[in-house]
Amino acid sequence: MKRYYRDTLPSCNHLMQPDNPYFSNPPDFLALSKEFPSLLPFVGVNEDRTVFFKWSEPNSVRELTKVLMKKDFHIDWDMPASHLCPGIPGRINYLSWLHDVLHLLPKYAQAKDPLLGIDVGTGASCIYPLLGNALYHWEFIATDIDPESIASAESLVRENHLESAIHVRQREPSQPLLSDLVESSDRLISFCICNPPFFSSVEEWKANPRNACIATSTELVCPGGEIAFITQLIEESCSLTMRVALYSSLVGKKSSLRVLLRLLREKGVPSMGTGVLYQGRTCRWVLCWSFDPAFGTEMSKSPQTYKVLGHKKRADLAFHVSVSCEEAWARIRAFCRACGGVCLREEECEVGQYVYRFPGCEQMGDGSEVVKDMEEKGKDM
Repeated sequence: MKRYYRDTLPSCNHLMQPDNPYFSNPPDFLALSKEFPSLLPFVGVNEDRTVFFKWSEPNSVRELTKVLMKKDFHIDWDMPASHLCPGIPGRINYLSWLHDVLHLLPKYAQAKDPLLGIDVGTGASCIYPLLGNALYHWEFIATDIDPESIASAESLVRENHLESAIHVRQREPSQPLLSDLVESSDRLISFCICNPPFFSSVEEWKANPRNACIATSTELVCPGGEIAFITQLIEESCSLTMRVALYSSLVGKKSSLRVLLRLLREKGVPSMGTGVLYQGRTCRWVLCWSFDPAFGTEMSKSPQTYKVLGHKKRADLAFHVSVSCEEAWARIRAFCRACGGVCLREEECEVGQYVYRFPGCEQMGDGSEVVKDMEEKGKDM
């Protein structure tokens, strides 16, 4: 039977974070549409009476997020339709993963006071601070460079009476991502989170065939893309070191992850780890690092959970020479004569401080003189 919205059959939800509330209790779209009529236009029923959600319809994700925030977290939520709208389960995956890393150390797992984090680029949705506070009672400094996003985030914080827990800060593109915020804080920053712009240019964004979301350019584009953005985070963290306990960022491409891990190693960062976040048919990576060696010690106990790519030991190679040099040249001479005048030559190529010699072949008489000359050279090698 034909299914019109096959993307409502997610293939990776069984790999979600186990303590994500939607891991074992996914949204019941039909029940939600009965309780919240605004969701009715986006919920349908197939001929076999299975229910599907119209993910590709304009404003469908925004309306679903609005409903879930109200029903499951008691948060009044909305945002401008022109900005990037988040899906809740995927955002919770990131927060849940970060929560697990922080709780590797008893001083964070047993902390009596709320942990304070920085959300770099909170967006108009302010989704990470709102969910982080609702799930774990974390407090946040939420930043953005877009005035409309700041106005929306401030409105959400104010409407939900969270001014004492979430502090929204307008930033300028010329300002650091973290440094001055951390230095001016009288509290330890326990973590930073970031969902960086993915594309390096507007042209790259618009040319992406999989791009169907509504968003502003500042939400998806920055010079150099995600590698440049996260590199700036890493550079600033090297000055701040342990003034932030745990740095982290989402990463959209695995190739970017390898580049960033290499940079962290070059900087001598003692603790780093990665994770894979699954939601529906989407896979994202998350990178964390810290200047507290205790995080590295604990993450190394679960290498499959906190993988560090590219940290493989190369196998040693050994070659056994089975014949003498004289016997080898005798075989070469016999081969050249049998081929009717094939001769040998050597070409040299200098790379750095090494000279590489490459054998070649060409047609020249019966080849006997050249082979003899090469044999004499071989004895001297």
